[in-house]
Amino acid sequence: MTGTPTRRPAYCLPLASWPAADRLGWLEATAKGGLLLDDGPGAALRPNTLRRHRSSYGRFLAWLADQGLLDPGLPAGARATPAVVAAYVAELQVRNASGTVLVRVQSLAAVLRWLAPEQARPWLVRILARLAAMAQPVRDKRSRLQRADELVRLGCRLMAQAEAGAGLRPRQQARLYRDGLMIACLAHRPLRLANFIGLELGRQLQRRGTGWWLEIPAAATKTRRAISLPFPEPLVPALEAYLAHWRPRLAPPGQAGPPCPALWLTEQNRGISATHAHLRITRHTRAAFGRSVNPHGFRDALATTVAIDAPELIGIVTPLLGHTAPGTAQRHYNLARGMEAATAWHNTLASIAGQS
Repeated sequence: MTGTPTRRPAYCLPLASWPAADRLGWLEATAKGGLLLDDGPGAALRPNTLRRHRSSYGRFLAWLADQGLLDPGLPAGARATPAVVAAYVAELQVRNASGTVLVRVQSLAAVLRWLAPEQARPWLVRILARLAAMAQPVRDKRSRLQRADELVRLGCRLMAQAEAGAGLRPRQQARLYRDGLMIACLAHRPLRLANFIGLELGRQLQRRGTGWWLEIPAAATKTRRAISLPFPEPLVPALEAYLAHWRPRLAPPGQAGPPCPALWLTEQNRGISATHAHLRITRHTRAAFGRSVNPHGFRDALATTVAIDAPELIGIVTPLLGHTAPGTAQRHYNLARGMEAATAWHNTLASIAGQS
């Protein structure tokens, strides 16, 4: 006879199961205002950010419930004492990478500010500062870094292979040409993946005279700043060949329904998904370089290639990556250090020795 299995504690309390005061505080904080009422402090955040905050606070409540500390009669935010939060962080550190712990506690702090803004929490600021100092990336980006010009060349090689067509069926050729153009375009204009796969003909991709422009409205970008950039001039002939010849081959012939406006079309006559684009790009880069480069890695490639080859032009990175301040690119994307500095010093010494 088997015993009754031990109940596993909830991983994350859904909003509907939060204590009434916390649930009401969340709804008020994320509500849009109107003519008479102001927006809540979280109303302008993007859906992904709100989901992260809701999940982080739900995890905190689930942990409280598992510890027997979830008193539904307490006011919203009152359970987050220094001792309780410190114990919760210690539990997170056992199960999660340091960067994940930092993000979850940052979201927890944001929700606590919404639910109980009158409570000063200098101790939580100190916890966040220490977690930020301890946070280490799980993987070193430098081990996966590829130069932007190498990525462009890969994209062009794939398009050339598609045009040669050796052993490929027409649909396979079209798919390979699309992938090559995606890689070359992303190396020139490393948009965030959601914006890149969301490009539509006549909207985010517009014809102007003899050229093309990328026009992404502020509401669709992470930084809430519009992106207006010319399509890479060296790739314009490839783009026009794709639109005229290869893209029409991707969708099934005679498919019912209106034509799909997505630039990066699939064989199902719809725009490519983030998962599908990620898979295609990492597969091609792994085959070419022995290690995969994900779409976000193209942003690292641009900033680092500029920093190495043309540091005087580092200012171009900010508008190309859609950042609001140059420090973001330098802090998160400029991986050109150490080896590059040592190489430059070696070359200097060699030059000096050659002159003596």
